[in-house]
Amino acid sequence: MKTNITHEDEPVVAAAEMPAPGPVISTKGLYGNFILRYITGEIAKFKTLSVACRRLLVSNFVYIITNGIVGLVSASFIFRLKSGDIFYNMINYFGAYLGTTVGFFVTGMLLKKVRVNYLYSVGMLFNACSFIPLLFNNNPTVTFIIITGFFTGMGNGMYWSNRHYMTILSTENKDRNYMGGIDSTLMTIGQLLAPVIFGIMVATESSTGLANLGQYKMLFVVVTALFLFSAWNIMQGRYQTVPLKKFVFFKYNRRWNRQSLVNIFEGLTEGATYTIPPILILMFVGAEDTLGTIETISVALSTLPVYLMGRYTKPRHRVYLLTASVTSLLIGTTFLAVDFGQNGVLTFYAFNKLTYILNAFVYVAIRMRSVDVSKAIENRDEYAYIFNSELFTELGRLLTIGIFCFVFFYVSKESAQRYIPLAVAILQLLTLPLVRKMSQE
Repeated sequence: MKTNITHEDEPVVAAAEMPAPGPVISTKGLYGNFILRYITGEIAKFKTLSVACRRLLVSNFVYIITNGIVGLVSASFIFRLKSGDIFYNMINYFGAYLGTTVGFFVTGMLLKKVRVNYLYSVGMLFNACSFIPLLFNNNPTVTFIIITGFFTGMGNGMYWSNRHYMTILSTENKDRNYMGGIDSTLMTIGQLLAPVIFGIMVATESSTGLANLGQYKMLFVVVTALFLFSAWNIMQGRYQTVPLKKFVFFKYNRRWNRQSLVNIFEGLTEGATYTIPPILILMFVGAEDTLGTIETISVALSTLPVYLMGRYTKPRHRVYLLTASVTSLLIGTTFLAVDFGQNGVLTFYAFNKLTYILNAFVYVAIRMRSVDVSKAIENRDEYAYIFNSELFTELGRLLTIGIFCFVFFYVSKESAQRYIPLAVAILQLLTLPLVRKMSQE
């Protein structure tokens, strides 16, 4: 579509004064036309998505901001409250990962009677409120932290299970690459805004969690308000109750069995890339505002590459994108293993963030393709594959946490923090031949 654009700021030149043709060409109008055409084209492309899909993208964007804040709060607040003992952070993540699986299962049971957008909203609000009791307990026990993490994870599981399902319901196969690219870009921007808000509202040099308790409580007021807006937006969409009869199966086709192995490796990576880096930053670099600043810089550097990959890459490029992700993690974890100090942690954090964002884009695309292929073979509802996928991904996350805790307590605390991420990165190399084989089917 061509757009006629006038540039009123350019001087009008009489015909007699026009210079003779020469090699010098003004590019101001050319660049202006190109940028405006590009923006107009992107807006028009976005409007080709269904209204339900567009609402989902907006709500996902708001959720990523709020969930990012919750993740930073949970890591930093428990770390301060327990005087830097990272064991309590790890058991909080352990409880959250268990709760996520339960959230997926609860969603499957309720989908038979409750609309998917209602469950999506409940999951978001549950996630926002579940951590609040910890703010009013000055000396939480191990059991209390695990339970708090469990309910946080349960809300997160309800959100992600319904988000995956709504993505399938509100898109067609021809739109999913584009929708995934937009979603990943908004996710990156949301991850950029989360630490900015966190760093502004929670900034202290104190080593105790209670020193900034008031700031944490105010932050949760902001988080809850954002969650409410996101829930209201998605409730306006028209999503039908899903006639789901059965979603738990024990036998799958060969393609999905390979996908299950990929899901385990994805979970191993998530266990390392999500839980360990914030703790290392707080240990070696500084306070909460420093964590927010580093998170912001890392995400900002990843925004443009993620958008370009989502917009222009094809399905056949997924193996190369996954290779880039594995390489990024290997570089970052190698730096951490060699230099277990501030410089090594900062380098690891930067490469880890790129890995995390790449994984969010690549693994989802691979999994959705496997759902399409497996459904055509077995004629099962999509949610059966979503739920099964989460079980194996959760297994990978729990394996990372379990191995980390074993090394932490029975070998060496430094070895756990220094070498477990590198071991996970090396294991990720095994996913490449699996994904290459799947891409040929």
